[in-house]
Amino acid sequence: MIFHPRSSDMQTLKALYESVEKQFFDTLTKKLSSLFLLVLVSALLYWVALNIRSDIMLQLHGTQLDAAELGKIQGQLDVLSNAILLSTLFTLVMVSFMVWYFRHLIVRPVMFMTHALEEIANGEGDLSRDLPLLTHDEIRVLASTCNRFLAKQREVISSIQALTVQIAVESARSLKNISDSSDSATDQARFAREVMDQSNMAVGSIEDVSQQTQGISTTTAQNLSMARDSYAELLEVTGNISQISSSLNEFGGLVSGLNERSSSIKSIVGLIQQISSQTNLLALNAAIEAA
Repeated sequence: MIFHPRSSDMQTLKALYESVEKQFFDTLTKKLSSLFLLVLVSALLYWVALNIRSDIMLQLHGTQLDAAELGKIQGQLDVLSNAILLSTLFTLVMVSFMVWYFRHLIVRPVMFMTHALEEIANGEGDLSRDLPLLTHDEIRVLASTCNRFLAKQREVISSIQALTVQIAVESARSLKNISDSSDSATDQARFAREVMDQSNMAVGSIEDVSQQTQGISTTTAQNLSMARDSYAELLEVTGNISQISSSLNEFGGLVSGLNERSSSIKSIVGLIQQISSQTNLLALNAAIEAA
């Protein structure tokens, strides 16, 4: 690591300067008032000159100079002292004027701009008002730059206001759409509940139909079983009927035979009756004859 003593000394001096500035010269007025140190130096020089004059006069009074020479030297010393006094007074007047002038020229515009910017920062200022151009120097350039900055800010704020109005309109539309959507959602929820109720009713009806279908299925199964049993019985009855039909056919044939025999018997009975009649007649005749 390379050590730079000059850099360290510069940092120390800078820190010392900043400390002194913060403690004693934290405003432009205080910095301008530091010019009164020149007046103090001039006053100190005047005091030193008076002391030297007194010493010179004491030394001259100890010499063998005549009064004329002594008065001449004393007059010259008085002129020098008065010149130093006038210089000190002139320095005081000039420094006072410079402090007042520079405060008017620098501090007043800076304070005005600072006050205006503080009002704007606190939300109490008027952005539509420009900073006044009070001087014709760098302060004027600074104020003009601030005015351009404020103009740019006004443009930005105008754009933001227009955007805010547009956002407010869109928000109102969105709120209305949300309200309509909420109403639609409420209607949909009501319809959904109705559909659910109808579905529950349909499910109940389906369950009833299912139960009835199961009952019908059971009954159908029973009826099918009975039909099968009846079919078997019908088959059996059909067989019996076939047998009965055969028997009836045989019986019909037998009856036909009996009818034929009955006819023969009737013939025979008629013949017998005829014979009996004849016999009776013969017997009657015989009886008559016998009589």
